[in-house]
Amino acid sequence: MRDNSVKAKGRPGEISLKGMGYGLKMLLPDSLPEDELMEKLKHVLPRTSQLPMGEGIVMDLGLRDCPEELILKLLSRVVWPGKLRVLAWLSSHEGTLRRLRDAGLSTKEPAPPAPPVFAPRPHALILYQSLRSGQRADSDGDVVLWGHLNAGAEISAAGSVIVLGRLKGLVHAGRDEREDAYVFAGSFEPQQLRVGSKLSFSDASREWWQKPVLITLQDGKLIVRETASLMGLS
Repeated sequence: MRDNSVKAKGRPGEISLKGMGYGLKMLLPDSLPEDELMEKLKHVLPRTSQLPMGEGIVMDLGLRDCPEELILKLLSRVVWPGKLRVLAWLSSHEGTLRRLRDAGLSTKEPAPPAPPVFAPRPHALILYQSLRSGQRADSDGDVVLWGHLNAGAEISAAGSVIVLGRLKGLVHAGRDEREDAYVFAGSFEPQQLRVGSKLSFSDASREWWQKPVLITLQDGKLIVRETASLMGLS
C-alpha cells in the first residue's frame, strides 16, 4: 500500500499537511490573520495538486471563528480554482461548525479505507515478449508481460495484469469479477479496458495517456493513478 504520509511539523502560523488514508488533512492555523492565511494558501496549493485520483483533502479550521465571508473566500479562491476534492470541513468552533453545516458542507471526517484482503491466487503467467495483433494470452491467475501489448492483441486474466511496455491492446483483469484485481501499464494507450465487471473507454485526451498508471477497482469504480515506470521500454 502506498505511504501517504506528508510530514509537517505544524509550526505556529504555518499551514500543515498530514497524510491520511483518504488523502491529506490540511490544518489551518488559528493565529494567522485572514489576509496572511489566504496568501499562504497560494503556496500550499501546488503541493496538493499531485494527489492520486480517488483521494481528497479534509480542511481543518481548528478553533478559528470563520464568518460566512471567509468560508466563501476559501471556496471561491482556493477550493474551486485549485479543483480540490474536499471530502470534509472540520472545526472545533461551534459557530464555524454551524455555518459549515448551514452551507451544506460535510463536517464528518471520512474513515480511512480498510486494508485489502488478498485471496490466494494461482501461479502467474509471465511472458518475456511483446504480443502482436491477433495474439492472445489467457490465465487463471495473474499475467505479467515483459513487452508491449500491441493494438489487436488481448490479455484475459482471472487475476491482475501487468504490462511493462505500451498497453494498446485489450485487457480484461479480474475476469471472474475479482475486485482485488488491478492493471499496471508502463504506457497507457488502450481505447478500452476492463477490470472485473467495469469497462472503461479512453483516448488521447486523458491526462494519464501514454503515462505509467495503476488501475484498481474501488467501491465499484475504476480508479486510475499515475505511478512510476518499472522499466525503460520505448
